[in-house]
Amino acid sequence: APTYNGGVYPAMEHFIQDMKALNLQNRTVALMDNGTWAPMAAKQMQKTLEEMKQMTLSGQPLSVKSSLKEAQMEAVKALAKQIVESVNA
Repeated sequence: APTYNGGVYPAMEHFIQDMKALNLQNRTVALMDNGTWAPMAAKQMQKTLEEMKQMTLSGQPLSVKSSLKEAQMEAVKALAKQIVESVNA
């Protein structure tokens, strides 16, 4: 999710709060955020997910500053691979 005014972009914030309100649990999630100066969305989303039951974080959150750089493509591919492996497990 993008960082928006130091927080999580409202649409994503609403989605995560809905997941929490619906007591979603026993899931594996991957986090990716974006921000120009100080990407903060992943940290805030992770905090909310930690309050939920048996939510597992797949790998480390991936943070993109402004736009995806070529040097980050391997990290994106690794994250995608982790997601596929968790779905197929």
